[in-house]
Amino acid sequence: MLDPAAFSGAAAFAGQMDGLVGLFHANPPADPLRPVRLPGERGLLLRRQQLKHGMVLKDSVLSPLRSWAQRLGVPDSCPAAIAAKV
Repeated sequence: MLDPAAFSGAAAFAGQMDGLVGLFHANPPADPLRPVRLPGERGLLLRRQQLKHGMVLKDSVLSPLRSWAQRLGVPDSCPAAIAAKV
C-alpha cells in the first residue's frame, strides 16, 4: 500500500482522483439508460436509499426472520403495509 501523503500529499491525490472520476463519468455510456459507474457506486447508492427508506426483503427472507424473532421474543417492527409490498 502506498501513502499518498508521502508523495504529493493527500489533498493532491484526492484532487487527481476526483479528476479521474469526472473523466470516467464524462464518457458516453454504451446504453443511454445506464450511466457510466465506477466500482462501488451502485452499492453506495443502494446503501443511502436503504438507510433513508429501509430495506426491501423478499418473503422468503422476511418469513424466516419473523419466525425466529417470534421464537426469541423480539418484537416485529416491520409494518404490515411494508411487508405486504415485499
